[in-house]
Amino acid sequence: MIRDLAVGFQKAQEEFPAIIQDNYRLKEGIYIRLDLTKSWENQSTAFEQNHLTIVRKEEVQTSELLNWFKCQDYASSLIDMNKSVDPKKQVHSNNPLALFMKREVFLEEKQEAKFTVAENIERHLLAASNESVRQKWLEMLPQAKRKTSQGLDFFQNSEYAEALAYLESTGRRKLVEQIAEWYIANRKELTAFVGQLPFKNYVKLFFTFPAAYHITYYQNWRYNVNGTSADSSQN
Repeated sequence: MIRDLAVGFQKAQEEFPAIIQDNYRLKEGIYIRLDLTKSWENQSTAFEQNHLTIVRKEEVQTSELLNWFKCQDYASSLIDMNKSVDPKKQVHSNNPLALFMKREVFLEEKQEAKFTVAENIERHLLAASNESVRQKWLEMLPQAKRKTSQGLDFFQNSEYAEALAYLESTGRRKLVEQIAEWYIANRKELTAFVGQLPFKNYVKLFFTFPAAYHITYYQNWRYNVNGTSADSSQN
């Protein structure tokens, strides 16, 4: 059912390319576009050109930046918090290229919080590791096939083969490691900067990659959390 709906939406998007921009609404919060190749200090001077503040019930003027955030947010958002990538449900995005947290969690404004922001980010990126992804995909297999030597080779002739090849790749592993290193080096300065800004609800951070990267992660998350089995994938 979920897969059928997704295919239908993809076809509609091919026919009407602006369908997301025209119909998708961003949640209240601050949206920031980040460059993974630059420190926060080096890119903070271009902050005005790379952020939006969304206020509830206020219209935002259409722009290239607004459309960019809509596409990335659509591909990076959870469908259901009960199926969060983060087992502790502190991070609300579905891939390592985006980081969504409630304001009080990101700025550590919450009294007696169970986890630090650094712990939340580390756990979020760990869930995106090649090993975690591989385990999730193995869980899609029928029990008897999980223990065979073939393992994920089962998917090689399926529609998931290309996405799985990327999600298990060395390049992707290095990308996740680079993102982790960026947060270690820049999180404190970024947090101090964001803490001075007036906004409510969400902090949403996006690294500047083509939407296709986010969509690949989104598809992986969607197929896993919605219980898509290997049996149904071959139908």
